[in-house]
Amino acid sequence: MFSESFNCDMETETNFFSAIGNKCLGSVCTLDEFSFEAFNAARVSLGVFEYIEDAINALCDGQDAKAGANGGTAPLEASEEPPPTPRRDQLETFVQVLFKHAAAGNYVSLRAFVEDRADLKPFKIVPVKLNGNFNDLIDRAYHIAELAANSGQKLVFCPPIATFNDSWRAREQDLAEGLVLSTECDKTAPAARTKLEALLGPATLVVESGDEWTNPKTGEVEPKLHIHHRLTRPSRSKDEHVMLKEARGLAAMLVGADRTNISIVHPIRWPGSLHRKKEPKLCRIVASNLDAEIDLGTALIRLREAVAAKGLSPGGQAAKSNGGKAKVGSSKVSNAFAHLKPTPLGEGIEPRRQYRSNRRSRRAAPGCGMCTTPAALINPSCCGGIACGSACSW
Repeated sequence: MFSESFNCDMETETNFFSAIGNKCLGSVCTLDEFSFEAFNAARVSLGVFEYIEDAINALCDGQDAKAGANGGTAPLEASEEPPPTPRRDQLETFVQVLFKHAAAGNYVSLRAFVEDRADLKPFKIVPVKLNGNFNDLIDRAYHIAELAANSGQKLVFCPPIATFNDSWRAREQDLAEGLVLSTECDKTAPAARTKLEALLGPATLVVESGDEWTNPKTGEVEPKLHIHHRLTRPSRSKDEHVMLKEARGLAAMLVGADRTNISIVHPIRWPGSLHRKKEPKLCRIVASNLDAEIDLGTALIRLREAVAAKGLSPGGQAAKSNGGKAKVGSSKVSNAFAHLKPTPLGEGIEPRRQYRSNRRSRRAAPGCGMCTTPAALINPSCCGGIACGSACSW
């Protein structure tokens, strides 16, 4: 096999030919340092790969499969279903709907991680600056979803649904806009969806993550769901970010959802990408109400009322009989010290007079009651020099 290279649209594309017959097998396009897209001879994409060797192998595998179908030694099993592949249309809908109110000039942080390895840094970060047109964002998201799907490692494509002031960092302090109230429901997800939609109205998008949960009571296998309610106006100020985070926390508490997703900047799977924890499965949109959205202030009031009516405290525990508030001292830590007798600070300690010189030394006026120095905790009669002007303290 031999090749020839040329530049196309700021990217390098290399055609590959068979050594016998000089037949074109296809081409590999270099998208960036870690992304290579393979095309067959008919210019049909075979996927995006992390290593160029894998992209070249895809060309050879396609040729072997074709030869097998024509009586060669590597036929495809007719009964085998082809594995799922990323869906650009799903990503396009997701971006256009949930980023509808995002302001131009901020960044979306496209990210892929190694599955179940939170101890590792992101496998790939691609910042995309919004410019009022989502085409570039959708294209890049699709390329990374393909990269994650075809990688030898199990990768998950899960950027935060938010925009940032920083091109490379996606921390809460870098947050520019919170766009959605998202609830990640791993258990009893259909019931959680029903409860949330009854309270907040129809979700803008409902996404099946690709994973499943078996209900221990019924034995029924239920899909895990991501329920997204788009905000009529994104949170942009610090106070608004606090409100949105509280709303996400209350929603999670109310339906028993995953509390790690309370943070506005938490990564979450995007539909159109593959779930690869087990057998590859498409993460996909299963319900959409494209015009449905919620007012953050109204939603927060409803969630607070619903949580209070259910007798829950912000910590997620049932409230005790104390005006609906959690009882002070009810935690395991405070109970561990319940047997100890409180002792006033400094009781039984005989104070020692000290004279400190600052030009001149003289005793502080006793009992002035204005002392705010640490010495006053031991001897209330000391003013620490505040009332009398002295530099001494007890």
